[in-house]
Amino acid sequence: MLQALLRVSALSITCKASALSRQPSGPCWPPVALALPWRCKSPPQKSLNTSILLDKPFQGEDLLDVGGILAWVEHVGIRSTRLRSLKGELVIMTNSSLMSQPVHNHGNSHKMPPPTEHGAMEHRRLVYRFGVVYSTPLESMEGIPNLVRDVVDNIENATFSRCHFVQFGASSLDFELCYVIPTNNYTQAMDVQQEVNLGIMRAFARRGISFAFPTQTLYVNQVERSGRQRAAPTADRVRRQCPGRHRQ
Repeated sequence: MLQALLRVSALSITCKASALSRQPSGPCWPPVALALPWRCKSPPQKSLNTSILLDKPFQGEDLLDVGGILAWVEHVGIRSTRLRSLKGELVIMTNSSLMSQPVHNHGNSHKMPPPTEHGAMEHRRLVYRFGVVYSTPLESMEGIPNLVRDVVDNIENATFSRCHFVQFGASSLDFELCYVIPTNNYTQAMDVQQEVNLGIMRAFARRGISFAFPTQTLYVNQVERSGRQRAAPTADRVRRQCPGRHRQ
């Protein structure tokens, strides 16, 4: 930065001296104005673009998490990087923007789909979660992944990938489902997703498995006039006494 300012000052002095010795053919200040941003902004951008090639923080087929986007690395260039998202879209990012934010590298242990010609998306990978109530029996919890697999396998143009019990949610036991639809047509993909969702609902209804939704239970302690605190009533008692304070 200091060197750039010194060069601009020297150029400005040269222009003034030239103006005193002879009549200038045109204004001298535009080259100075153009030189300042070029000198000050280009070196940092060039360093960010080349740092990926020199440091190699990731390589081809690595699975990255960039700004909440999970994608595989397809190609690392001098100025940009091509990524393939889990859903199948092609994501192109400049190296400067890619290196200006945290990048989580999950390595290449995850299988990457084969690259497509000219970045065309040949399939869609759908990943989403659903939750069941906490009162679901353990036997039903253990059978849900296979139950969902059977639903997906019986639907045309849907290839099952995985289904796992992933976390204990605030009001639900959450599963994550992933399957692949071999088409780049958005409407056809949504038709298949609708069939999968309805099939899961039918399978759960036949086995008495209930989907969860946000639930809040309010427990109220009542104090007698004597000042003694009574025992906290049960949830059923609160529901009878204060129906407006219990939401499901």
